[in-house]
Amino acid sequence: MNFFRKCLIAVLRYFKKLLVANPKLRVLLYDLYNKEEFGNLYEHEKMLADSVRIENYKRAIQRQVRPGDIVLDLGTGTGILSFFAAQQRPEKIFAIDHSEFIGIAKKIAEQNNFENIEFVKTNSRNFNPDLRFDIIIHEQIGDYLFNENMIQNLLDLKQRLLKPGGMIIPGKFELFLEPACLVDSFRTPFIWENRLHGVDFSFLKDQQEILGAFKPAVYKQEWLEAGAVKHFLCEPRPVLSFDLNTLKSETEIPHAIEISKQVARPGALDSFCLFFKVVFDEEIQFDTSPFSANTHWGNCFFRMESRECAAGDVINCNLTMQDLLDIKTWAVSLNGFRERGSGQR
Repeated sequence: MNFFRKCLIAVLRYFKKLLVANPKLRVLLYDLYNKEEFGNLYEHEKMLADSVRIENYKRAIQRQVRPGDIVLDLGTGTGILSFFAAQQRPEKIFAIDHSEFIGIAKKIAEQNNFENIEFVKTNSRNFNPDLRFDIIIHEQIGDYLFNENMIQNLLDLKQRLLKPGGMIIPGKFELFLEPACLVDSFRTPFIWENRLHGVDFSFLKDQQEILGAFKPAVYKQEWLEAGAVKHFLCEPRPVLSFDLNTLKSETEIPHAIEISKQVARPGALDSFCLFFKVVFDEEIQFDTSPFSANTHWGNCFFRMESRECAAGDVINCNLTMQDLLDIKTWAVSLNGFRERGSGQR
């Protein structure tokens, strides 16, 4: 039995290496996963119930779409963004989606008398109409921003189908990684941090070779519920900003980011909280911070050994994103702390 188990593990590791080394294969597998996920009715119900998402998109589309425009709605889902655009009376809207759910969107359009929308069941990379678009609308935004293949999909459409001077909405995004102090009941200590009623686990910190055999895929990552964060230690500021309207290549997105933050509010550094901001323009924007209005997007937390920080301390770390589509390949590593009034250590 052990022999066959070892063989299976070896085969899985081999295919994992192939997947990491082959971006086209990775994107193909993601497309299959995405098609299945967004064929799920509950996913669409969650998005329609997200008033932050709905109201900001409605305002932005109302501001940007004009009569006479030709509009492309990427990943239309229920068609809600196309319907908002249709209310602005553009010349034509093409709503594309590779999920079977597009049939529901078409029925909703018929019931609501939207006549200037053409629904096309296809992958965006196979969409080749004989025209160009004034505006591309999308909501290709995953829980950790990139994981719905937003960069590759939108850059492909921009280069092939967007008119000169045309616009992607939303276009600008900011990624945040904030040191967080968690509410005690939400914190999951590493096993070696435990000292429970006279039982000391601390010796296990030096047993990484043994513990490695039991390491799950998301060993240092958690998805926590609302109310998990007591406070951020630092004033939030983005570690990465980009605008799809000016971005030329996916290679412009760094996969390794050095971060230095000064502690503004003392407390225990328990984790780093990942969230993002969506910017339509200077007035219309929203973010997924755990301290902002609730959205359907979740927050990923990178677990850390708890350490008390004082105001003025400096936290130095690196964020690495080996594969933008796979959060399991992301990691946060501490480079050290500089305490107020002391040197680096």
